[in-house]
Amino acid sequence: MTGASPLHVQKGLSESLTGHFEVIPVTHWSFSEMQAAFSWNLDQFIFYGGYPGATLQISTHDRWANDILNFLYETTISRDILLMTRVNSVRGKNIQLAYWNERNFEVDFVLSRGAKIAAVEVKSGHRPDKLPGLALFAKEHKPVRKWLVGADGIPVEEFLTIQPEELL
Repeated sequence: MTGASPLHVQKGLSESLTGHFEVIPVTHWSFSEMQAAFSWNLDQFIFYGGYPGATLQISTHDRWANDILNFLYETTISRDILLMTRVNSVRGKNIQLAYWNERNFEVDFVLSRGAKIAAVEVKSGHRPDKLPGLALFAKEHKPVRKWLVGADGIPVEEFLTIQPEELL
């Protein structure tokens, strides 16, 4: 219940609703889900994200942009950054998601579940000769899988169709 609803409901209640709730997580959809449900291509998915609600608004760019600013960015800034709360569980799969850096080296995404870890490096353009961050991470942490996405690695569109548990 939101807004003025509690006041209207409370008039007819003889007991408190405190503690009576259910958390229903509503997460973004994967590229595969958006492609199947709405025939989205990779450019649409990257630009608009995996938010099914955006499909109704993409014809009205100003409304979509306003909603993104007010609902997504504001929520992220106030909850995740200011409160330093990390969103780090991948869709109920018990997979943790993190970013790794040490000195001037970094790996874009690190997935872990139990003792298994995987490293994901995302590059645009041509593949660099060396991936020093990925090399140092692999030396220190021994991931079960290392992924290069884009460049001369796995294409972004293909990568986005892989289920998170398959990355480990």
